[in-house]
Amino acid sequence: KKLLESMEVYRETAAYLKDHKKVIFHVILITFAQRMALFTVTWMVYLAFGMSGTSMWDVVLLQAVISVSVDMLPLPGGMGISESLFLKIFAPVFGSVLLPAMVLSRGLGYYSQLLISALFTVVAQLYYTLRR
Repeated sequence: KKLLESMEVYRETAAYLKDHKKVIFHVILITFAQRMALFTVTWMVYLAFGMSGTSMWDVVLLQAVISVSVDMLPLPGGMGISESLFLKIFAPVFGSVLLPAMVLSRGLGYYSQLLISALFTVVAQLYYTLRR
């Protein structure tokens, strides 16, 4: 029964997307913008350390390589491999400030999002609980 229900939801979603191609385009565009903003965090960290010599696109694309590599691996969370790749790939870019750069970049790019999401979850839970 659950399989049939999930297949029905899948069919309805597929039909909706077939009829609303603009939605797909907007979702792809927004997702691309979000990912680019996330990858740009590493560039901002690079600038915050007063570094120069590596172009913005090199830093952003290196971060994109890390993200795509981790996304393709079937690992839960992928945090360890992501940080390990950061340390290997960005060693020539950040040099002696590699570890602080990783902590700051990961803190801004991942952990801050986690905290913000947790805050919104708590607020939403309180709102809907008190609303009843």
